[in-house]
Amino acid sequence: MFRVRTFGGLSVIEEGADGAPIAVQRRRLALLALLASAGDRGMTRERIMAYLWPESGITNARHNLKQAVFELRKQFGAEVFAGEITLRLNARVMQTDRAELERTLIEGRVDDAMALRAGPFLDGFHLDGAVEFERWMDAEREGISQRLQRALELEAVRAGEESDARGSVGRWRQLVALDPYSSRYTVGLIRALVAAGDAPGAIRAAKAHETRVREELDAAVDPAVAGWVERLRGWSDKSGSSI
Repeated sequence: MFRVRTFGGLSVIEEGADGAPIAVQRRRLALLALLASAGDRGMTRERIMAYLWPESGITNARHNLKQAVFELRKQFGAEVFAGEITLRLNARVMQTDRAELERTLIEGRVDDAMALRAGPFLDGFHLDGAVEFERWMDAEREGISQRLQRALELEAVRAGEESDARGSVGRWRQLVALDPYSSRYTVGLIRALVAAGDAPGAIRAAKAHETRVREELDAAVDPAVAGWVERLRGWSDKSGSSI
């Protein structure tokens, strides 16, 4: 049994072994990443060729894909792929963290999903001469991030409605970590910290967001965040404490 790891990089490991990545040629790794994301739907050979060999003629692209499939079958077993026109990974031979993350989100296991996400999808992976693959990778990365954020935000809002201040703060912190430039997530964190009675923490969160936006984006802070800063300062002045 092998496993394709797509979060925080791209590699293949053998389950139950020492966890060291198995040496796989780069474009064959990219093929495994495409099929890991396709899941049970699989991906047609034509689409795979368009992603991996966009500059090759159709004859060369077909030969390249045929050779890649042959080499991967030789390396991981004849049954590593299912299908012919549409290729899929055989989960009995090659499992993927991507498929597991999708299952955890469907089942509402948000903590497990976050644990699986060791880093951005295919972080640091690059394929020369494959612009369409790079575009696909960026779109997949954004889609995964958005699904995680939706799941976390639902949990954050639910925790707040149930007066679970600690849980709400934790979820909003996770959201801010995923998108530190989002004023909505920062405001959510500020509100949760205030509800938890942590006004100093709320102002620190606001100021950290303001610093990131100004220094890294060279932009003005969102008025919603700035308004909370002034409001918290006002409360601090009335209470005589320092924030």
